[in-house]
Amino acid sequence: MIFFTRFLGKFLLLAAFTVLLDSCASSKAASKADAPAEETFLERARQYQVSAENEDRLSWQNYLFALDALEAGDYLLARHHLDRSLHMLVAEKHEEPPRADDSVYRWKMIPRIMEGLDAIYPNLGIGSDASSYFHYDFSLEGLDYLDEPALDSTERVEIENFLDTLDFSRFSLPIELNERVMREIHFLSKTVPYFTESSLSRKTAYDSMITARLKENQMPPDLIYLPLVESGYKLKAYSRAKASGLWQFVPATGKSFGLDSDYWVDMRRNPERATEAGVAYLTYLYKEFGDWLLAMAAYNCGEGRVRRLLREARADSLPEPITYWDLKLPKETMHYVPRILAAMIIGHFPEHYGFKVEKQTRTPFDTVTVNECVPLAEVAPVVGITIDELQDLNIELLKQTTPPTYESYTLRIPAGTREVFLEAYEKMDKSKWSRWDFHKVKKGETLSAIGRKYGLSAAQILSANALKTTKLSVGQSLLIPLPSKTKAAPKPANEQLLSRGNYLVKKGENLATIARRFGISAAQLREWNSLGKNSSLRAGQMLLLKKPKELPREYQVKAGDTYQSIADSFDISFEELMKLNNASRKRLVVGQTLKIAPEETARPQPLVVKRDSTHKVASGETLTGIAKLYGATVTDLRNWNGLETASHIRTGQILRVTPPETSRFELIPPERPGPETPNTGAPVRKILYHTVKTGESLWDIARSYGVTIQQIVEWNKLEDTKVKVGARLEIRRELSAAEE
Repeated sequence: MIFFTRFLGKFLLLAAFTVLLDSCASSKAASKADAPAEETFLERARQYQVSAENEDRLSWQNYLFALDALEAGDYLLARHHLDRSLHMLVAEKHEEPPRADDSVYRWKMIPRIMEGLDAIYPNLGIGSDASSYFHYDFSLEGLDYLDEPALDSTERVEIENFLDTLDFSRFSLPIELNERVMREIHFLSKTVPYFTESSLSRKTAYDSMITARLKENQMPPDLIYLPLVESGYKLKAYSRAKASGLWQFVPATGKSFGLDSDYWVDMRRNPERATEAGVAYLTYLYKEFGDWLLAMAAYNCGEGRVRRLLREARADSLPEPITYWDLKLPKETMHYVPRILAAMIIGHFPEHYGFKVEKQTRTPFDTVTVNECVPLAEVAPVVGITIDELQDLNIELLKQTTPPTYESYTLRIPAGTREVFLEAYEKMDKSKWSRWDFHKVKKGETLSAIGRKYGLSAAQILSANALKTTKLSVGQSLLIPLPSKTKAAPKPANEQLLSRGNYLVKKGENLATIARRFGISAAQLREWNSLGKNSSLRAGQMLLLKKPKELPREYQVKAGDTYQSIADSFDISFEELMKLNNASRKRLVVGQTLKIAPEETARPQPLVVKRDSTHKVASGETLTGIAKLYGATVTDLRNWNGLETASHIRTGQILRVTPPETSRFELIPPERPGPETPNTGAPVRKILYHTVKTGESLWDIARSYGVTIQQIVEWNKLEDTKVKVGARLEIRRELSAAEE
């Protein structure tokens, strides 16, 4: 009886293996160029049959539903049913009582499902809205919950014989020839050959990019096989755990490594950004565990789990150093690391395993920065491609528009089309583009009431959110399409700066973006501001936006003139005018001569923005609007002005718009000290010393001595405006001889 049972088991395994080989062979034969007519997946799949006993299985029924959807051209629905088929295949493993041919049925269905998923992958953009289904691009997730039969002696000998010929030093990851690795080699080469061959082909498009990142960080080059196991090198890969992209980041981990994911964009699908994050995460894990296999295990199941298991193993006082192979990890992770090592071996010798790797390349592209929520429909015709092709270039965009949640966005366009696009972009009628907002539903609100608030109909909100019912729940977020209008360029920190031809640089801006905004060239900006070719800008730097005019040396005061009006007319600062003329605030006299430019130059200096800048509230202004105007937050304005949360501002109120102790907007021209003369009545400079007290800032100290913060910084050679309690500061005060 025992002999018969063993014989039956081997017979079933041999039958399953034969079916897999036949399936693989028919697939390869169908792909030959000289075949009279290539048999499609759908034609092959329709020929598959199961026994009458298995026709009621939900996995088989969902598989047939997928074929129907594929035939109808609804690829997303087909993918949904293939996903369900796999779910059911795993669930059926635990059925009671078990069916006689469970093992054979499961291992016939696996390659069929995988072949189907590979067949629909190129058409994923076609069909119903993807949000209608819970789906994902198949990697290998799910199959780890099926028990793969142990290798028989023939399979083991075949794998061992080849591995015995290899020099393992050629691999950059540590490898151990054991049963677990050999089973994964068999799994990738025999059980799921379609997945492995297509993944190796897709990998070629990203080889150079990923290899370069690994080399930069001095990491093993063979880590390139980790994304193959994670995603099959499919950019749209999405798992049940909500992991996404080449490197399969879940939202929380992705965000911690700079990969945002929301309604508009999923940066986990951006291959460059995701690779940088994947490399950073693996580097972090390797620094903790000091072993690449443990780092990969932690990448899969979390560093906390690996850390705990290592601690428990060390507590058991194992005599040898603890390695990955010593740990009892979750079942998926027990497969995961050996599978990466198996993929590495197959990837180095694909021909030996019967795989034909077809080299693929990525579409070459240029990048441009846009500052509006730009519809891809406006961009695609300009650069000569379809909207779908443009979205493929920008795979992280979930909607056919750049995200309105970003102040600026770097868009990929076909190589060689940058100048054409920029020229067209300047001429586009941006008033027609959509703007969006979000509304969180409050208790008692209805669609009609929300619509009235935004000037929309309930039907428009229903359509924008793809809702099928008007029933809302408290806390629900609704997408609100706002009336289109030209999106204003970010305002400078002080409106007077722009009117005088000055501009205050904001974080992330460069000469090119500023030049485009104001219709001038970057070369002109460099010339007018005496910037070198490789000069970079910093936030808070002041730029002249027009060619500086030659200033007269002197000016004769006319009726009605004031120091401020004269300074404004010549684009110089009030402080500079006063300093040039050693003037006080006394009244001007008609005919009086004032110096306008110093002797050594007639070039105007950029306008000074003082640290204690204030803003006079105009009619209709709000704290939110004023905060945006000066690059601050509403909380900042309340704190700087002692306003309570419920406080309201009033017209004419003076608000401080920069922090008392520091300002990102300050730019003060260097002093031009003249020769000191020992005239009896001339002011003399006295050096005092001040010890910083608790709670004091440079702003407080400067005001108490009647000097500027910049002067204290220069006198004491401070690196910034922060001072420590107890620090001794030099203060230079000018006193008249009489005072002295």
